[in-house]
Amino acid sequence: MRFIFMLSLITLPVFAACPNLAGTYLCDEDRNPSVIQQSVTNRITTYNVDGLLLIADNKTRADSGDDVVIKYRSKCTSRNVLETEIKTYVEGQHFFTAKQELKNTADGYSITTSGHGQSNIIICLRSSAE
Repeated sequence: MRFIFMLSLITLPVFAACPNLAGTYLCDEDRNPSVIQQSVTNRITTYNVDGLLLIADNKTRADSGDDVVIKYRSKCTSRNVLETEIKTYVEGQHFFTAKQELKNTADGYSITTSGHGQSNIIICLRSSAE
């Protein structure tokens, strides 16, 4: 019986349920509306945050320009939190690592960014036009 229970744990989905962040928001440091679109394909949630795609599958992706490479991976850690780890490389050398959490709140979402011993929180409120 114990073997069957352990086998069932292996077959459980590895992705946590993702937060519903779709909508239009006003964030406290920007007067322009922020738009998040969200879709689910094959149980993987993809977010389009003002044109930036975040695929919540915990796979590393890269974007580069000039001598800078940014590697990032996103995952849902709960029904309320989308977490993204961001690593920046300059001329091939690791320069900076940061973690960003988008978390559902009662009237919108918060963005917490932390790295190098610093932390910043931005509050985004759902637009009343929705």
